[in-house]
Amino acid sequence: MSLYRRAGGGAVVLAITLFSVAASVIATWVFVTPLLTPQDRANGMLFVSMAIAVAVPGLVAPLASLALVSLIVRLEAAYQKVLALSTTDPLTDVTNRRGLFAQAEARLATARTGDQTLVGIIDLDHFKIINDSHGHYVGDLVLVDVVRCLQQAVGPGGIVGRIGGDEFAFVVLGTRAEVDQQARTIRERCRTITLHYDRLSVPVTVAVSIGMVLLEPGESFDQGLARADDALYAVKESARTSTRARVRVTRTHERGN
Repeated sequence: MSLYRRAGGGAVVLAITLFSVAASVIATWVFVTPLLTPQDRANGMLFVSMAIAVAVPGLVAPLASLALVSLIVRLEAAYQKVLALSTTDPLTDVTNRRGLFAQAEARLATARTGDQTLVGIIDLDHFKIINDSHGHYVGDLVLVDVVRCLQQAVGPGGIVGRIGGDEFAFVVLGTRAEVDQQARTIRERCRTITLHYDRLSVPVTVAVSIGMVLLEPGESFDQGLARADDALYAVKESARTSTRARVRVTRTHERGN
């Protein structure tokens, strides 16, 4: 399987054929040649024996190895399908938590010197209300559309993954100027998203909380994601505090009237 992945099916067929021919020639030389009499040798039996030793595996081995390669191709396709299923979120078609960690760590391992890494988490505010008001079918559509919006904001070089029910994480690599610009784009496009559906008479407005951090030198993706989660919590707590303050002001104003 490893030879197939590195060099392809042709290399597997060639390797099996050469090995079979070599093994046949060696076996003929070791076990058949000593049995030949001087008369047999004079009659060319040694040449015939060696020709048979080359011809038989030379014809049979490619056919057998082609069947083997066909099996390997099917096994490889099945393996890739299982791997994709195990690392992909079936609803939004982005990577799941396991796939996100694997992709992020692989990307960090190949980062250029001087690159900055932006790690973020977004969470849909009051998503339960959307499900309760419009049904889970619309709720699923909202999740898919929010992911599409996030993917566009992150750009083709970024990674987006679903890490929970209505929580998504993303990773962006680039120069400091590039990741700063990407962070602004994500805030502008994803903080509030208005979605329109044919089955609804009114648009669905989705408010999103976003927590973002830059990885520090030597910090792992897991550690950065934990800090992004802390930043997200701080954003949500700030919003709740602000809401409570507005409610208190409104009630005080009403009593004053």
